Amino acid sequence: FENVEAHVADISTRTGADDLIGETQRRFKSIDVLVNNAGTAQNTAFLEISETQWDGVLDTNLKGPFLTSQAFAKQAIASGRSGKIVNILSGNYLWTRAGAAHYSSSKAALEMLTRSMSIELGSHRINVNGVAPGLMDLARRGGSGPDQTFVDIYLKDVPMGRIGHVEDVTGAVLFMASTQADFITGSTILVDGGYSAGRADLPLAPPPEG
Repeated sequence: FENVEAHVADISTRTGADDLIGETQRRFKSIDVLVNNAGTAQNTAFLEISETQWDGVLDTNLKGPFLTSQAFAKQAIASGRSGKIVNILSGNYLWTRAGAAHYSSSKAALEMLTRSMSIELGSHRINVNGVAPGLMDLARRGGSGPDQTFVDIYLKDVPMGRIGHVEDVTGAVLFMASTQADFITGSTILVDGGYSAGRADLPLAPPPEG
């Protein structure tokens, strides 16, 4: 890729977030789109979640997007430019599972932060939206794939019959970052093959008797 740079930053701190946004602005003169994609997940039973684990997940998944979005919005307003913020959520903002109390809580809170920011930043021509992926096949891109037993159970409730690909999510993000989404703010696109729509594994209900 051309004109792509990587920077290491701790977005869970004010200094880290401000330095990242400031350095990016100095390098590229302006920032048009912020995609909050940093995240962490740990599978830990509720009764075993430590305070350190809880803080680690919430600091990255919620505090980080808050700090980077605030820094981004301030520079956009100061320069008189419009902007787009896209927060990467998760289907877990709507539903949860055993072992994900901290993760699901962080994503549900981030969805509400997305809506809250959209209300306050709309007058500054800054759109704030979310993209919520379902279970993803990261192994296709060199990542760690989900456990196959878990996948088999999960797919019973996916009408589209497969887990997501990275390209499914990038398409939604590109749309939210484009001019085609100029009048969309405070919304979240679910990219989960219909998993969140309901129970795809249940048969048709029998007709009432009598």
